[in-house]
Amino acid sequence: RAAAGLRGPDHQCDDNLLTGNWYSLPDPGRCPPGRDPFFHNCTWTATRLKTIAATCLLDRAFAAACDLDRRAPFRRAALLLRDAFFSPTACPDLSPSFHPNPTPPSPPDDSPPTSADP
Repeated sequence: RAAAGLRGPDHQCDDNLLTGNWYSLPDPGRCPPGRDPFFHNCTWTATRLKTIAATCLLDRAFAAACDLDRRAPFRRAALLLRDAFFSPTACPDLSPSFHPNPTPPSPPDDSPPTSADP
């Protein structure tokens, strides 16, 4: 989808070559860890690249780049964001143990005890 209003009301569902397309990824469609959307009853998965501090990005004049770009496709800001993740002087990874698909806690067992339970 194109961003709402970017190309007018009749073009929101067209391909958007200026800024790229937006894909909604609803949480109920997320695949459990280790599951592939092609073979399981889920629609998407994510792979964590890294987690950076917003201050590191802002220290690179990210807000100023957005102001200079003024509107999509935000080329200056996109380059700064890319460099913050991948350049030789990239922002440090803050959370190497972060996992994009944490296993949710199991619900409490509210079932009545069986005769085998003490």
